[in-house]
Amino acid sequence: FTTMLTLSYSVFQGNVGTAYRQRSQLLIFYFIFASVGYVLIKERREARKRQIMLEKQTRIRLKQQAQTRRRTHLEMERLADNLSEKIGF
Repeated sequence: FTTMLTLSYSVFQGNVGTAYRQRSQLLIFYFIFASVGYVLIKERREARKRQIMLEKQTRIRLKQQAQTRRRTHLEMERLADNLSEKIGF
């Protein structure tokens, strides 16, 4: 609709002043397209931020799991050492 109206105005409006005044009728539709584009860009930025936060949380969780495994491994080694001392190996 907007494209057809723009083309028809450009063909039928010979006077530049009249065409300049008629632009206000078209701007409403162009603002709709501009606002949709703005919302799409904003949603993409938010999705990127969410993805980055999820990646950071995953890295932190993996790091914590690795630390827990190390602690468990060290505790098991200590228990094994204590048992071997008690048994006499």
